[in-house]
Amino acid sequence: QAFYTLFLTCKNLTGHHCTNIKFSIKNVALFKTKEQKALASLILYYLQSGLLDIQIGLLSRGGAQGFLSLGDIRNLIFPKIPGNEIDAVVTYLEDNTKKFDEIISHTKGMIDLLQERRTALISAAVTGKIDVRNWQPPTDSQNSPETL
Repeated sequence: QAFYTLFLTCKNLTGHHCTNIKFSIKNVALFKTKEQKALASLILYYLQSGLLDIQIGLLSRGGAQGFLSLGDIRNLIFPKIPGNEIDAVVTYLEDNTKKFDEIISHTKGMIDLLQERRTALISAAVTGKIDVRNWQPPTDSQNSPETL
């Protein structure tokens, strides 16, 4: 089962480890799945997708803390997936989410490395450890795919 608060935060009770998801016990909607772990996982993926956030944003009323009535919650649109396809959809999402998480993690590592090298290069140029007085930016022909 997955809890989803009206503050657009989520607590996952399906066995997934979600330490980066905020949870508040105030104004909670409970999605019962009758011991169907795959359905609970599918609902959680949907809650985390941002599609539900768009609906809630359009329906929400109030000031700094938006409000949805129970009627609003009952009228939210969820994708209808045939019961015999839920396991396959969840498996697909799990497999591809892992791949994208790995790509994102690798990319963040590369960004960190590039930022470190940029900082080191600037520091070396400012302190005079490298001479950049005659440096010229590369021409377009040096950046063409044929020269890389």
